[in-house]
Amino acid sequence: MPHVASFPALPLSIRPLHVVLAVAVLLLVAGCGDGTARDRAREVADLTEFEVPRGPDLAPRKLAFASDATIGAKDDGSVWGWGVSAHGELATKAQGALQTTPTRLDGLSDIVEVAGGAGHFIALGRDGGVYAWGSNEYGQLGYAEEGDYSSIPRKVPGLENIVSIGADRSRSVALDDAGRIYGFGLSERGVFGVSGSAGESGKSQAVPVLIDEIPGAVKVFVGSTSIAVLTAGGVVWFIGSNLQGKIGCAAGAEPWISKFTKCGGISVVSIALGNATTYLLDNHGKVHAIGFNSGGQLGQGYRDAKINSRLASVPGIGRIVAIASSGPAAYATDDRGRLWSWGESAGGPSIAGFARKDWPSVGFVAQLESPVAVVGGHARGAALLADGRTVFFGRALGAVRGTGRTMDKDTEQTWLTPEASLWRWK
Repeated sequence: MPHVASFPALPLSIRPLHVVLAVAVLLLVAGCGDGTARDRAREVADLTEFEVPRGPDLAPRKLAFASDATIGAKDDGSVWGWGVSAHGELATKAQGALQTTPTRLDGLSDIVEVAGGAGHFIALGRDGGVYAWGSNEYGQLGYAEEGDYSSIPRKVPGLENIVSIGADRSRSVALDDAGRIYGFGLSERGVFGVSGSAGESGKSQAVPVLIDEIPGAVKVFVGSTSIAVLTAGGVVWFIGSNLQGKIGCAAGAEPWISKFTKCGGISVVSIALGNATTYLLDNHGKVHAIGFNSGGQLGQGYRDAKINSRLASVPGIGRIVAIASSGPAAYATDDRGRLWSWGESAGGPSIAGFARKDWPSVGFVAQLESPVAVVGGHARGAALLADGRTVFFGRALGAVRGTGRTMDKDTEQTWLTPEASLWRWK
């Protein structure tokens, strides 16, 4: 029987009072904001709840990141890519090939959703099938392949009627319309439902394996060593690593769990899994965080190296409609199109001559024009706008933004300035 528990809440006595950290953005991409930097520095969040509770966010993910490459699925079903094709990520056999301009990938059509790991991508077809390409070091492509990568997108055998996909690092996950969850790639810390010592150590799973079945499941989310599933009723189920307390509803203090655990207490509409922190967006527009806080990932106004296994509401923001995690930092957009961020390196990277800037309190980044989704991963983020444009923020090194040029270094300005890509999602 799966374990059922509620998230323990952070006691009011240790919730710090704070003022939202306001960050002035020096420049904004044309059409993404107006007003002076001084006006933007005074931005104050709306903390009121939504008048009508929101349902689960079922919109397919149109953009996906690998370490040094990006792909996007357009509304017409075509898939485009840019960046560095180190392991065939851009469907080219030339390892290390650089593509600065978004280019259509061969062999893919009628694609509705995409997901990415460190060096591989998977795509969900309109027919319910899954396609995979890139690095296959741990079997994360789900099919046998000579060598350790494939530059040709191929259909994963044994997966049908899939409605949601996810990937991270060296594993892939798929959810079908009956609530069955399948995994392939690196199996570790119980993430694929394997218990005991066999489940703890890393092992390659070269073909899809059935992890569990959760009736009513509608969307899957994949983190570095954990998986979360969301049901139509707003209930969250977790499996995998709990080393930093990021599965706060896990029974006891287990470092990892090999059975999906049902977590109650709040009605959830979306989930973002960071490196060691989990973010939940509830149906009233509030964000909740649990897990590690060394860089201020919990957004509570302070940093510590303790395991925080109690769910804490992120203060200073409200009416949030979308969340994402870049790994060590979090992003959120509200119903007025404002982009907020907090956590490790939220205010800038750690590079020569430029100290990393952690934001332990929520900071205002930019005013965007009608964002419909926000995506994060590999120290960068992006927002899809209603008119079809895509803007990037965070890490800009290389050609990951698809602007037609390469960046040889990150700066505070490029980190915090949304920049339009040449790629449009519609």
